[in-house]
Amino acid sequence: MPHQSSFKPWSPPKILPRDAMVSSLIDQEQHRWNHDLVDQIFMPFEEEQIKNIPLRRSRQEDRVVWHGTKDGCFFVKSAYNQILLEQRQQHSSGVSNFDGVWSRLWRLKIPPKIKHFLWRGIKDTLPVQFNLLRRGIQVCKSCPNCGSWESSMHALISCQGPRELWQQTNISFASNVEYLTSLIILILHDWEEQKIKKFTAISWSIWKACCSRMFEDKVTPPTTQIHNGLLLLDDYEKENGGREIRRQEATSLK
Repeated sequence: MPHQSSFKPWSPPKILPRDAMVSSLIDQEQHRWNHDLVDQIFMPFEEEQIKNIPLRRSRQEDRVVWHGTKDGCFFVKSAYNQILLEQRQQHSSGVSNFDGVWSRLWRLKIPPKIKHFLWRGIKDTLPVQFNLLRRGIQVCKSCPNCGSWESSMHALISCQGPRELWQQTNISFASNVEYLTSLIILILHDWEEQKIKKFTAISWSIWKACCSRMFEDKVTPPTTQIHNGLLLLDDYEKENGGREIRRQEATSLK
């Protein structure tokens, strides 16, 4: 995977065996990625990464390559340079164990669309006004609710509307955290699982309400936002809890 530090997918293995090769994901007759299979196995952001990897015209066997050189051959010097690069990246980001954060995120028993939303929050790619401007898209940079500069952190946490909403949930945040990326990493690292799940569900609902207001001019009351998020989480837990019971019953009958 080109954008993961470990170059491995974070999506848990399913459908294909654990020792499946990359060629298992390719439609050999049409010589393209098997989009249906890729969509079934991987998270949305990983689907995009895989489908954007160009395939060679000539078919080749899977082989192990070293990412630190253009030709895929390993040299000690390239490994040394890679270590230095990773150390600089960790120092600049202030995060030394990003893979641990991703691992905690993908293990959470929450709806996939909330995981994808949270992943975008960590990567700071939610389409708030500030991020759209960074991409060169001309939009108003101010928050439609209060007129302040709209960042991801502002839209979900620090704007007056979300701030008052969070007060109703008994969830509070560290006052010295300025960026959503840092906040989510801190939460995934320090909070217990049920509280994390509650935070993710309500955050997703707040974001949905932001989109409804922007594109449909529809205002969603804070209590409804909380209810919608927790209801989605509750329905997901009930559905997957039932699946686990049925799986255990089927196993016991074998």
